[in-house]
Amino acid sequence: FHTLNEIRDPAAVRSRTPASSFMRGVGTTEKGNKTPEYHWKTLEDMFGLTRPILIETRNYLTRNMKAIALENLESQCTGMNPCHEKDLARLAALAGINMTDLDKHVIIRPEDDTAKFDKAVHLVYTRFMQGQPNLLALGASRMELFKSFCLPTMVNQTTTSFLWIILVDPHLHPALLNELKELLKPYPHFFVIRKMSFEINLENLNLSLVESGDKNLLVRAARELRSKVLVETRLDADDGLANVLIDHMQAKAVEALQGYTASESETGWMVQCVKYHLEWHYDMQRNETEDLEGWLNMEKTPDFCVTPGLTLAQAPGVNRTTFTAIGAHDKLVQRYHKCSDTRKTSCFRMADELNATQPAAIRSRTPASSFMSGVGEKIRQTDTPQEYWKSLETMFTINRTTLTATRNYLMGNVQAIAKENLESQCHGMHGCRDETKDKLAELAKGLLDGS
Repeated sequence: FHTLNEIRDPAAVRSRTPASSFMRGVGTTEKGNKTPEYHWKTLEDMFGLTRPILIETRNYLTRNMKAIALENLESQCTGMNPCHEKDLARLAALAGINMTDLDKHVIIRPEDDTAKFDKAVHLVYTRFMQGQPNLLALGASRMELFKSFCLPTMVNQTTTSFLWIILVDPHLHPALLNELKELLKPYPHFFVIRKMSFEINLENLNLSLVESGDKNLLVRAARELRSKVLVETRLDADDGLANVLIDHMQAKAVEALQGYTASESETGWMVQCVKYHLEWHYDMQRNETEDLEGWLNMEKTPDFCVTPGLTLAQAPGVNRTTFTAIGAHDKLVQRYHKCSDTRKTSCFRMADELNATQPAAIRSRTPASSFMSGVGEKIRQTDTPQEYWKSLETMFTINRTTLTATRNYLMGNVQAIAKENLESQCHGMHGCRDETKDKLAELAKGLLDGS
């Protein structure tokens, strides 16, 4: 480093006030004699700062001293802000607060133990209404599905050692944004981030985009990336994951990649997919008996990876890749070799040993679906087997009775939902398939649901 020792005059000026993040020097330096005039002259000549401006600034700070100190105090120990006892004591004194009452104004927790990064940094990505910020009928229906399927499965995961990143349109309608933030408020490791992307780079994340969640966890996770396995899992906002899946995927990734050193010819990543999943259909294709909560069928997909539960894991220290870079999710099985004891990277594994033939994910098939795959196509031949409903409650913690209200909402608003979904096709990050547009057009006219 090089210091400007040869410059005898000051090269910078620091303000020491109750608005400072670190309170070092605030209220601790006693004023001696009157400030020498050449100091004021230096301030004006070298920095362009005039004394009348400083008088106005000082008067403002003096008038608002307590309010400034109180807000600064309340922001301590959160996100990227410091948490030093001396700073807290100085701010409390300036705000007129006794140290015995400090816990009423600030949560002193340098390390949040909600999400631990002992073995891996695990991020779960969910996109919500990107490119569709003001389509309120579509947004309300997806919020219903989010509350019925997505949220309960994430709240009830068997581990909290992950960060759930919900990426929303930067201009998402306030009604939708506020409801989403309120739903996630109790969970510091759940985040709403205003960003148009499929995933994030923690090390370059602009924290001003974060609308909810404990930012300090994001900062800690970014630090841990250098030495820990990075695990990233995809989950659509209208789908859900088995309660043990995140823990399972994370453990398998750490087992394969922790301590692994990739050679120059290897990439240092692996992909994991679910083999069995449930599908929930809101529409009735058979009228003999109607399940008011919709109906379920089991799907087995050994030849391709579905989106919910799709997991990309990467060894510490390797060049990072992305979901986009490894290719389309439905082509991964054909594109890459199966992982084995001798092949740990550039490969895929099916989570078929998770629990025999039990489902590891659930997908909802409704007019709010982006691609409409399977919506209105499958004919229900029999009533939903009771073991499917049991799996829904025991493996996903999804309440069967809540699905009645969800289905009723969809049935009552199907035309408006389909109309807005149709309007958003072929724009931005959304598909543009004729089959999808045809289905939505029919639903918007009330043809497929028999109304």
